[in-house]
Parts: sequence; structure tokens; C-alpha cells
Amino acid sequence: MIKSITNKNHCEAIWLNNKNEQGNKVFYVNIGAVDRVPSDYTETEEDHDKLILTTYWDDRMQSFKVLYDVLVDVFHAAIDAVIMDLNEVSVEKYQELFDWIEDHFSTLPTFRIIGRCSFQNYIWLMKTVKANNSLQFLMEPTEYPENLETVDLEADKVIIKYGKWLKIKDIQAIKARDIAIEDVLLTDNEINALLKNLDAFKEKSNVKTLTLDFLRAAEPEVVLEGLNAINEDEMKPTDCLNQWSFVLSNGEKCTVIYAEYHNNLSDDLVFGFDILIGN
Repeated sequence: MIKSITNKNHCEAIWLNNKNEQGNKVFYVNIGAVDRVPSDYTETEEDHDKLILTTYWDDRMQSFKVLYDVLVDVFHAAIDAVIMDLNEVSVEKYQELFDWIEDHFSTLPTFRIIGRCSFQNYIWLMKTVKANNSLQFLMEPTEYPENLETVDLEADKVIIKYGKWLKIKDIQAIKARDIAIEDVLLTDNEINALLKNLDAFKEKSNVKTLTLDFLRAAEPEVVLEGLNAINEDEMKPTDCLNQWSFVLSNGEKCTVIYAEYHNNLSDDLVFGFDILIGN
């Protein structure tokens, strides 16, 4: 997707599809050094008046490299985000893709991964991916074996969509200002231990927001046990169940908001704690 610098609401999009997906009515365009690339126009689901140029290639990795070279050469475009769909990239291509990214980008603002993969590849990807602003691990592991390895993640923001494998030590190893984890399996006692660990630090925390979502109702009195939390029910956001705060050992205020959400994937309700650090 190509966004205008002068008009943030205007963007153009070029899709790179496999050649076996092309229809009967295609035209041919020259892109960079590659001639006669089969192409057509596709309507967007959101706006039927807007057309997307869809191109068809034998090798999608090659197409990405060719298009990148053209965008940089013609438009002097900067890459804002890379989205990797594991359903479209073979395991054998992972290393090649990351080698290419490392060669072409000294810094990358956002890296998002979607799709499905084995847990072994899941952990490898988390250890390998780098981004300055946002690491978004939205891919789903096909299994959840016991994980004995701690993954050190570092970015301004880290999002993990399938977090049932995470233990307290894994969350504490994340170096980010904002952390959002869905589908966690931590018990109320474990969340309490996590909060007490935050309270134990004498220096100011680098973490400013920590969101934990799970498919069960929590017992806030267990989560807040021993923290001398003050009930701030009158100050809670309108769509939340309750709010509390307590003062950390370093003097910072820690606000804990308990919320309930509708689940887009099932009839199960999603509950969560938003933990905000700072006065």
C-alpha cells in the first residue's frame, strides 16, 4: 500500500499474487526490469469505486524485491511497515526474506506477522524479527508445547495475539513501552505476582501500558491482594467494570482497569486488565 505524504487519507495499493490465481482477463505491464507482468484491477471490499492493481508472479519473493526497487527508484518511497503472511511464505523462504530485509533496512518502523506456523518456527520468528516502533505477532502456533526458552523482545510496542504460552518470566523479558497480550492463561494469583514484581522495582518502569486479555472472569480481589489498592470505580472508563490504583515502590502510580469485551470469534466473553504505569 502506497500512502501520500501530503494527504494521509489517500493511498494506492498494488497486490502481488501467485500466477496460478490469475483470471482470463488480464493485461500486461512492465515493472522495473520485468516485462509483461500479468495484471488486472480488483475492487476493494470496503469501497467498490476504488480499484487495486493486482499483479501475478511465478515467485512472490521476487515480485516483492522488484516492486520495492521500483518504489524506491521512482518515488523515493520509505517503507512504513512489513506484513509477513506465513500462509503465503514457505518455511524455506523465511531466512532469505530476513536476510534481504536486513540488507535493505537499517531500521524498520513496524513488522507484523500473520498466518499459522509450528511453535518451533513461532519462537524462531519472534527471536529473529526486529522493528523500532511496533512488533506485532499476530500469527497462530499450530501447537503449544512447553516453552523453556525466554524470548527477549524489544520495541516501543509489542503485540502478541496468541499468548497462552507466556509465563510471568516471558512477559517480564519484554522490553517495550506498550505491551498487549491476548489469550493469556495466567491465573489471578500469577497476575498478582506480576503486579507485585512491578511494585518491587525501585527505578521507574520502562513499561507504561500492559494489557492482558483472557477467556474467563477474574477475581479482582485476588489480583490486587497485598497491594493496598484504592477503589476508583467512579473514575473508571464508561465501558469498563472497575478501576483501582496503588503506588509503586518507585513512587509511580499504577492504575488497574478491569474490562469485559465481546469476542468477535466466538460467543465467549473476553475479560482483561489494562495496567497503566505513571502519574
